[in-house]
Amino acid sequence: MSTPREIMKSPAYRYAEDVLGGKILAPKTIRQQAKHFLDDLRRAEGGTWRYRFDLEAGRRPVRFCEQFLRPTAGDYEKFEFMPWQEFVDCQAFGWIDTHRDVRRYREVLEMVGRGNGKTARMSGKMGYMTTKGSDYGSENYFAANSGKQARRGYMDFYGQMMMSPVLKRQLKLRRAETTYEPNFSRVTYIPNDPASLDGLRPYFVVKDELEAEVTFDQINQLLRPMKKRRQPMMWYTMTAGTVLDGPAVHHYVYAKKILDRDPELTEREIDLYLPIIYEIDPELPYDDPGNWIMANPSIGYLLHIDDLIMDYERCRRSPTELADFITKQLNRFSMPPESLYVDLDTIRRNDRAPMDAPLLAPAYGGFDLSKSEDITAAALCVKLADGRTGIVQHSFMPEAKAKRGNGRETKDWAHFVKAGWLTILPGYYVKYDAIREWFREQRSRYDILAIGYDPYNAPDLVKALTADGFLCREVRQGPLTFNAPMKMYKQELLDGNVCWDHDEMYSWYLRNVRLRADFFSLEKENWYPVKRAGHRKNATAKIDGFMAGMNAYILRKEDEVVQGEGWGESRIIGASLWT
Repeated sequence: MSTPREIMKSPAYRYAEDVLGGKILAPKTIRQQAKHFLDDLRRAEGGTWRYRFDLEAGRRPVRFCEQFLRPTAGDYEKFEFMPWQEFVDCQAFGWIDTHRDVRRYREVLEMVGRGNGKTARMSGKMGYMTTKGSDYGSENYFAANSGKQARRGYMDFYGQMMMSPVLKRQLKLRRAETTYEPNFSRVTYIPNDPASLDGLRPYFVVKDELEAEVTFDQINQLLRPMKKRRQPMMWYTMTAGTVLDGPAVHHYVYAKKILDRDPELTEREIDLYLPIIYEIDPELPYDDPGNWIMANPSIGYLLHIDDLIMDYERCRRSPTELADFITKQLNRFSMPPESLYVDLDTIRRNDRAPMDAPLLAPAYGGFDLSKSEDITAAALCVKLADGRTGIVQHSFMPEAKAKRGNGRETKDWAHFVKAGWLTILPGYYVKYDAIREWFREQRSRYDILAIGYDPYNAPDLVKALTADGFLCREVRQGPLTFNAPMKMYKQELLDGNVCWDHDEMYSWYLRNVRLRADFFSLEKENWYPVKRAGHRKNATAKIDGFMAGMNAYILRKEDEVVQGEGWGESRIIGASLWT
């Protein structure tokens, strides 16, 4: 058992102390995890906590790589772990559940910039888990969004094992599969093909390039059978990416909730997931090379700052290449700056609960019909007692679409239904009576002053709502109508003054919003929301709930009164805002 003195001398402990003491520049996310690590060590000292820290167990994978392996790329004679890598691996393997005598962590998210040595470390870890750290008959996999990327990870492992005189003799190495007969373990790679995932019994999985993943299919089919194993582990590696509605963003947001010790999470959820996120803090400028070490902790070891500066200067010539540099090297989820409406950190800043709205609070409604065979949404915009803007949305989907999927849909519709954000209606299209009924239900909770709508394809629903006593007002779709309200709404979002009561479906809509501009300069152009572009946009880039909310928000701003300095100087905003 490790003594406190031995732990305090370890590279992992010293790294955590240096991060918290300001000797090492690290992002907020790493400072948080360093604090949690030291707090957990203190908590474990008394021996009454469920978990204990075994430094020897934590350093075994490190010593295994340093003793037996060398990287396949670069001029290196052997592995030499950097302090940040020891900080990660010692936590992943060193914490032990004393109730069951197994490793504490089941899932690890490692998000670090491109070129920081993820692939080589994962290959070495795979060698350790196969020969030293596995159960009998373990199945260990390299997985990725494409078979080519998964095979690339496996071939790096294959190369490392081939270059090791000791392991080359112990393992049966083949280009498609490796076996270790003493414990009947095997290693291979798998493509993202649901048909190839049946019957697997994974023990250790490296899920590479999570940012490129569009669906949860492969992850779910790997995680489910893992519960049959005694101490399995799924290790996700990623940079930031451009797929803002896939598994990467889900894990990124979930990891930040764990770092924040979100009260909505259970203690068990926090205990079993290790979040490691190296990124530039969002309030800091990305174009300052002094900040780049936050996303690239290997600067000075594997990466040279001069090389990164030259790469940045080259990428600045093209907006597309610059966006790729910011995303992959500096770990900021983004699209080209000219198209993104709000970033992930802004969305998280407003994703708060509960929404404190008194009974019959004044509200404006809106709906977005799109095609009846697709998602349709209705929303309310409420001015809350504390001055913030509240958004209540509900979406509707035909059952045929929910079942169809075609492997392109990425959302867990059943989860949205269970949470109350989505209703799946029987049949092949959305009957607009469902929207009418939703507004009727909301009338018992809110004083709905008016409902905004796009006049395209809406006359029957408008007539029905009018017959129910609702005031319905047209909201013409276009930049002249949306420009000023969208800029106002973004200001509220930047200030953290919007609340949607942890509605994950609304967050998803908001992540998909891009801007269609009339002019090149964002400050001068007229803004209008469009879907996120891409080859799967019809399946994944929905913004219906956002559009419904904007129709309501526009009515609210049209009717807002700005008080003047003297009597009679008050005016309606809508009189001069966008006319």
